[in-house]
Amino acid sequence: MPLKLMRFGDSAVEPAKTGSVHVVDAQKTTGTGIAHRSLQRYLTPLYVSPPSPPASDDTDDEDMDLFYQPLHRHSTLHRIVLARNFRTTIARNKWYRLDLQVVNELGLQLLGDKKKQCCMQVTCDVLFASSNNNDDDDGDDTDGRSMPVEVRPLSFDGWDDIMPEVAGFNGSGHGGLEFCLQGSDQYPTKTKYFFLRVTPLCDAKQTVEALPLVLGPLTLTDDDKGDDDWLDERNKATLNRTYAASYLNRFANHRLQFNLIIREGWSLGTPGKMWDSALVVSEMMAKRLIRTPRVYDRCHIVDLSAGTGCAGILLATLCRELDPAHRTTITLTDLPSALGIIRENKDLNLGTRVDPRLRIEALQWGNKQQHRAIVGTHPADIILASDVLYEPKCFADLVTTLEDMSTFGRTVIFLGYKRRGLNDEEEALFFRLAELKFHINVITEHGMLNANNAVKWEQKHGPMVRNWAGQDGKGWLGRYAQECATAKGLSSHSQSGVVIYRLVLKAPGK
Repeated sequence: MPLKLMRFGDSAVEPAKTGSVHVVDAQKTTGTGIAHRSLQRYLTPLYVSPPSPPASDDTDDEDMDLFYQPLHRHSTLHRIVLARNFRTTIARNKWYRLDLQVVNELGLQLLGDKKKQCCMQVTCDVLFASSNNNDDDDGDDTDGRSMPVEVRPLSFDGWDDIMPEVAGFNGSGHGGLEFCLQGSDQYPTKTKYFFLRVTPLCDAKQTVEALPLVLGPLTLTDDDKGDDDWLDERNKATLNRTYAASYLNRFANHRLQFNLIIREGWSLGTPGKMWDSALVVSEMMAKRLIRTPRVYDRCHIVDLSAGTGCAGILLATLCRELDPAHRTTITLTDLPSALGIIRENKDLNLGTRVDPRLRIEALQWGNKQQHRAIVGTHPADIILASDVLYEPKCFADLVTTLEDMSTFGRTVIFLGYKRRGLNDEEEALFFRLAELKFHINVITEHGMLNANNAVKWEQKHGPMVRNWAGQDGKGWLGRYAQECATAKGLSSHSQSGVVIYRLVLKAPGK
């Protein structure tokens, strides 16, 4: 079930401006249908998460930079992750240590000057389960109640090379904090678990931007004996990300208060991580929905290779919050081995009850039988595809899948892509294959649709646009984004290299 924040601090923001929309033809922009062609080649494709550089002296660091630096290009929005295991049960009025590190979306630690100059102060707060989507409908009311958290810098540890002077990071990509959960030994809700969120503070000295870290679910205990380093898997806190729905209130007259929680499973590889394109595509779709709550009414949205399921689950949760009787069908697809984490995230945010409007289906690219099973009786109106371009040998099957699941004149595809490992020839291969079957355009914030290839949904609701608020994916930054809404440094992650393409089938025979 979605989580409700115990305290709110939205600041007033000038509403985003609307206006004419202009869709740029990718071919005319780049000559090959590929944006950012001038970027240098990467050394490793997206699906590879190489080990972080080993600790060494400055000379060795410089040598390692020659290999790892290309893997950090466009990594302007980082992730806070655990550097040491943490327990799932904690006691009140006792101090606990959180060892943290800053990595990019590939899981690589900071390098060189960026590591030495890393400065980011963080704080903690507690999230509780919202009553809105509880399966038992117990009517919990979390408004106005809190579980206060006191935060301080790390105390000296014999294993520490650098001690941050603040709670967070100072002069290193490794840092952390100590926290103490205060108050009486009672839960403020009937739901006997909670989450701890670690959020960057908007500080003038900050040099790194990162997604907040959410740990949990956690429970209270009177017996907190044990060493976090020796916890078994059942007692290790899981790593999650959160989307603050309150961020969307500034785009329309709504009072959304829930926090979507998405569990990551980095040990699963590609499907277990939230990639930058998913952050951008999910928020692009969410902003459109919040402005026009019935924009996806009676639509079938397919989230192709959904990974953690963050995009489809965010949309499903928003649809349900805005109208419990909504008529939007959302299908999340991925390989069978990746469906487990999608189901976990669905259950966490929407409960375990079966909802025919939200389907989770296995799909392997090129499998026509699976294609027909998903769209045979209910054709897709919108297909989302985030960061699916990473293995050239799969491009033909990917294009076949997109073609099979599209209906001429009805289906529009929004494909998010961020260049990491593909070279010019590999990128060109995908777009050559795709352009045989699809019209391809880049989604921007200004322009007009080509009436000759606008699909039914676009004819009714107009084209999709992005960057309405100047930055993509800000809702995933939560309170940090809200407090830094006018900060100069925050704008850099909007230039992270994510391009969203619009694909629609060409007329049969063309």
